Amino acid sequence: MIDTAKLAETILELPSTSGEVPIKCYTPLAKANNETTTGHLKRDGRTAQKTHRTLAFATRVTPIFDHDIRAIAENEGLKLVEVLEKAIEVYKEKQGY
Repeated sequence: MIDTAKLAETILELPSTSGEVPIKCYTPLAKANNETTTGHLKRDGRTAQKTHRTLAFATRVTPIFDHDIRAIAENEGLKLVEVLEKAIEVYKEKQGY
């Protein structure tokens, strides 16, 4: 869940034409401490090692799942895909695949 106390607000004034009143847009901004609006730390993927994984895998998850998997990955120093791979290994062992 987003902690609204950590959000700042900025006002952007769009230029007006022919003497109209400027339009003001209110935009929430996350604090600049390398934290995203979902509350997890943002890792710089460009510095991660090449993994030679070439197939894209995208899915929608709950915010709790997202928080949990990112916390595990960050604590263990793993990529998200590595956490999923380990989970699949454990599942296969448990189910007898």
